[in-house]
Amino acid sequence: MFPIILNMSLTAGIVIVLVLLARLPLKKAPRVFSYALWAVVLFRLLCPISFSTDFSLLGIFHSPAVTNGSITYISTDIVHTANPQVDLPLPDISQVINETLPQGDEQIVADPLEAPMAIATFLWLFGIAAMLIYSIVSVLILKNRLKSARNVEQNIYEADNLKTPFVLGIFKPRIFIPAGLTTEEKNYIIRHEQTHIRRLDHIIKPFAFMVLSLHWFNPLVWIAFVLMSTDMELSCDEKVIKEMGGEIKKPYAASLLSLATGKRILNGSPLAFGEGNVKGRIKNVLNYRKPRFWMMAVAVVAVIALGIGLLVNPVDDEPDLSFLNPGNLIALISEIKQIKVTSAEYGETYVSGSELAKWLDNAENDWSKKLITPTEEPETTIAVFIPDAIDHSICFFASDPSLALVVYGDEKRYYNIPEEDYEAMEEVTLLGSRHVQNIVLTDYKDRKAAASVTVTDTDAIKRMSVMVLKGDKENRYAVDDIPLVSNYIRIDFKHFEDSQTITYYVYSQDEKSYIEKPYSRINKINSATMQAITAILSGEDNGTQSGLTFISTETDLIRLGTIAFDAYIATLTSDNMLVSDRIASCQLNDISVLAGNIRYKSLFHSFSDVDSLFFITILAK
Repeated sequence: MFPIILNMSLTAGIVIVLVLLARLPLKKAPRVFSYALWAVVLFRLLCPISFSTDFSLLGIFHSPAVTNGSITYISTDIVHTANPQVDLPLPDISQVINETLPQGDEQIVADPLEAPMAIATFLWLFGIAAMLIYSIVSVLILKNRLKSARNVEQNIYEADNLKTPFVLGIFKPRIFIPAGLTTEEKNYIIRHEQTHIRRLDHIIKPFAFMVLSLHWFNPLVWIAFVLMSTDMELSCDEKVIKEMGGEIKKPYAASLLSLATGKRILNGSPLAFGEGNVKGRIKNVLNYRKPRFWMMAVAVVAVIALGIGLLVNPVDDEPDLSFLNPGNLIALISEIKQIKVTSAEYGETYVSGSELAKWLDNAENDWSKKLITPTEEPETTIAVFIPDAIDHSICFFASDPSLALVVYGDEKRYYNIPEEDYEAMEEVTLLGSRHVQNIVLTDYKDRKAAASVTVTDTDAIKRMSVMVLKGDKENRYAVDDIPLVSNYIRIDFKHFEDSQTITYYVYSQDEKSYIEKPYSRINKINSATMQAITAILSGEDNGTQSGLTFISTETDLIRLGTIAFDAYIATLTSDNMLVSDRIASCQLNDISVLAGNIRYKSLFHSFSDVDSLFFITILAK
């Protein structure tokens, strides 16, 4: 939570500086325009996200890439990331801070930033509580002093122990005035406080104080609160003079001087007539002139333009098609049918761009630019090459799995990445068709092997390598050697080099299909992928198998022998029913019948019925 507040406070700090600069040319315009600009600051202090456009004025300062609509100067998971980085508006300060932050194993194992962040969060919450308690206590003390106030009309009260008029209350605002004011003074002082109420200033100021309480550690927010209160009062003074006429300027200014509180009220509660910079308010009142139409028109356009420019985020400064921008990385990869991936351990292989993009789906949200370039570039373990007019590539490193190097022509950029992305790339290289000797698909019914097929065809291996990478990642993970369901297909990739086997499981559950890797990911797949895998297993995908093996339990084999014997006796009694028909009519387990029918079709095509009977009898034994 606290890193989010820090990011909002930094963004709002830039907006405050720009509003302060904008107030200078608006000094001669009615103060209501300066007052309106503070609404943008309130938005930035409360809302972490916004749209991105080329019109953003925040681009004047250095800002990191916008992620999910938010400008992230400090990573929200900086405590537990392997390579914590900050990217502040002042790059030199960022570099100094980044050089002091722990990196690599030190950060992962010990979490040295956890305690400082916890202390900072505690201090932040303590500061909020202190400010709110101060404000509440101040109001309660003030209300206690107003017990003797007399209601003179509607929501107007008069008290003997007051020095200056003010508004108090949110849902039922009341105007309190000192006793002994002249009728003329009462008229424009009450008009001043009523103007506050009509404009909802009695709600805006306490709300702004609550926002100040959230960002109490930022001195720029304190400056913004004080100047917003000043603009609120100046614009209210101007409104009263405009409504009551210029002839009241001198007595109005005299009343300001005599009723000045002598201090600023920072608790966000009363809207006092004599509050704030009295000297500046008197000067503004005496110098007030009714603004001309052209000045009003220019001020309106300027405030609207400034407001929009400060509300929106800057767009990423990378070209739209630049491979250096992780936000475009996935789109670029997904459009390419075949991408070459080289591995220091397994050599070259080719993978589908659309599936590789799914494996790297963390790039847009979870890859963060590494501001400090490594003194020595690590030795590349895995490299992804993108065919294009300009050389594109991504390099991954076994020596530092949390690091990636993106190359775009002659330009290079390092990123901190989740280590699961490196693990994903390792799996991609292992599944390359150049490394796989064969694939064995085994169908399990009630967790017992029923039938299997061994795939050696190169094209089929390529298709299967892509299919096991398909699907959308689930939030749950595989936690056992086998799936929790009873019926599934086991897919074993057997490699040339070291006889290594990589296993996946495919199954259906709750009318949905999944591919599961033991102790790792679970991907949801569509029906077309499920049918394609089933077709290879059943033999319907012609040319993909080297042999379909009939697997059955011992009980089924005994029953099969019994069937063969009965069929043989039947031939002696002139019963001409085919053996294959007898077997098909019996209740063996489902997969045995399926596999048996496929085998029987190939056997009975060339053998006589007696030969077939003899073969089945031998098989049963």
